[in-house]
Amino acid sequence: MYRISVYGKGGIGKSTISANISYGISSKGLKVLHVGCDPKHDSTRLLTGGVNQITFMDCLTDQKDTDPVESGSNGISCVECGGAFPGIGCAGKGMIRLFDYLDEHTPDDVDIRIHDVLGDVVCGGFSVPMRKENTDAVILVVSEEFMSLYAANNILRGIKNLNDTPCILGLIVNSRAPELSANVREFSIATGLEIIGSISKDAVFSKAEIIGNTVLELFPESESASELNEIVEAVINASEGYAELKSPQPISEEAMRDIASGKPARKEISSEKETVCNFDAYDCERGITYKGNYVMPSCTSHGAVELLQGISDAAVVLHGPRNCAYLMEYANRRRSLKLPSVEGKLNSCNIFCTEMNDDLTFSGDLECLNSTVDKVISQGYKTVFLVPTCTPVEIGADLERAAKRLCRDDVQVIAVPEDDVFLGSKFGCYTGALKCMASLIDQDKEVIPNTVNILCYSSPMLSRLENIREIYRMLESSGLNVNTVINEKTSLDSIKKLHTAEYNIQIGDSQLNNKMSEILLQGKDCRMLKMPNGMHGIRTWIDALSKMTGRPDAGKDYLLCAEDRYYGFMEKMKENTEGLSAMLYLMPEHDVDWQIDTLLDMGIDVKRIAHWKGTTSDKNFKRSRHENIQHNYDVSLCSLKDLIDEIKPDLIITSDSRVGRLGIRWIGFNTGYTGVSGALRWARRVRNSLKIPMNDGWRIDL
Repeated sequence: MYRISVYGKGGIGKSTISANISYGISSKGLKVLHVGCDPKHDSTRLLTGGVNQITFMDCLTDQKDTDPVESGSNGISCVECGGAFPGIGCAGKGMIRLFDYLDEHTPDDVDIRIHDVLGDVVCGGFSVPMRKENTDAVILVVSEEFMSLYAANNILRGIKNLNDTPCILGLIVNSRAPELSANVREFSIATGLEIIGSISKDAVFSKAEIIGNTVLELFPESESASELNEIVEAVINASEGYAELKSPQPISEEAMRDIASGKPARKEISSEKETVCNFDAYDCERGITYKGNYVMPSCTSHGAVELLQGISDAAVVLHGPRNCAYLMEYANRRRSLKLPSVEGKLNSCNIFCTEMNDDLTFSGDLECLNSTVDKVISQGYKTVFLVPTCTPVEIGADLERAAKRLCRDDVQVIAVPEDDVFLGSKFGCYTGALKCMASLIDQDKEVIPNTVNILCYSSPMLSRLENIREIYRMLESSGLNVNTVINEKTSLDSIKKLHTAEYNIQIGDSQLNNKMSEILLQGKDCRMLKMPNGMHGIRTWIDALSKMTGRPDAGKDYLLCAEDRYYGFMEKMKENTEGLSAMLYLMPEHDVDWQIDTLLDMGIDVKRIAHWKGTTSDKNFKRSRHENIQHNYDVSLCSLKDLIDEIKPDLIITSDSRVGRLGIRWIGFNTGYTGVSGALRWARRVRNSLKIPMNDGWRIDL
């Protein structure tokens, strides 16, 4: 089977010419499948007696058991892609589905398949017919008018990007302004494309259009029929391997201006700028730049879903395909398994999905939105957030309008706005979700004295029950009660009363956390603190709480108890660890100050901090307090062994488990616990690691 794709400016006469080519080929005894790729679905009209046939999209959506292929004049098989209802869905998606269908359902006896393609659109689904896996040859229909040639040149650019092979059969000139014929000749010379046929303006085309048939069928003896038959012969010759196809060679904008001015086109080929493959990308939500040969992880909906699924009595409706919802629920379940709820049970998952598929992307998304929200409401949810994925963003779905329509007297449906930068962050729609949460806050309630809010985006340590209890005890010792915690789990009532707190604490100085405080607190004072890890972290918190509340003795009893517990334990640790040495191996941006504090308090000498070459540049990075320790940068795993041989540390502390291959003692940084408990747990792991004999427990071949 030979496949021909016909492109050209909209309204240039492609459908009329394509239909006549199909009829002419069928008259030679060849079996033809004529494929209309225009949403107007009028390409096969001249082959079906002037009657528009049912479209492929109609068969997919409304009449699923109907065969979209109909028999037309001379036994030509006809199929029309059709299009989405105006303003709804994506016709390009339908084109992709159509060609998937044709791959499986084109009859074996078809000799030639003709694709009549929409206008000069060369993006998305409408570029499918020009891709090398879908076509053997491309014909460009032009007229003498400049805009027709300009569109043809743009189509050549698209073909060059998508199918840079010898695939252009040539130009067909549908004459409209013979006095400008020099333009076409010059364009033909400049692009190296042959004019395989010219069609003169003739009244027989209008007569045939009115009747609903081709010129070749109604007026086979006309001059126009003779011109069309020349084109038919050129196509048949190409299908039999007798034509020389040309590679797409678009010309520059300057050369096109020469043609418009009636001058010879200058000789240089396309002045388009060369691009360099570069994956450097800035994550606008996190303030992180991904460097080098590394693709930035990015998602339209991840940030919004992860934030909003933490509101236990609200539902998150993910408007998109099932695979997106699966990934979001998987992440939710994984966190729940690691960090169970207060009752020791898995946290419930409040993520729902509209399950958009290819059919819905071009037939419209209203039905699936309505049914999914109805399902959510039937389960008792009174607040529903609609979160967009890539798919509805691409087709321009109006979630805000849908949310207003879906609201009930006792149910609020809130649409999360899409990001200004499409796929600009792994945490997509995070800012939009925060704005939706801010709209729920009750602005009129009075402030409750001695209460505090805690804000921190997705901190696993803050989600652990033991850690949050430790922070509560520290706050209570300072005379403070917790008002609202915005982290892994919260409730609508907690969000509504956010502004009733007298004080606010943000845990962690990251761009995500800063944005949370900025949007939710709306200008209210907020104290920024790190997690209270180790003794330095606890002292920092107690000092900050004292200054924040104006109480000099706030938290002093808690601090004294913590110091007694910590330093008493460290004295026992020194019996096994004092005088030993360690080296750290990590990414440059990691903050490990509290681990270094703990090592020093154990009497361990931190000889060096080595960093491997990272794939990110973190704009949230803060300098270490331990500036006296020497750093080595861009240390690969291969060169780490040489550094170890030079320094001879007793222990490597690293977040790269491959260090274990080097045959030296090592442990990781993480502990999962904060405060004194976290420091003591980690110190015990360090001590135990150092007690394992080198020749038994740290062999390279293990």
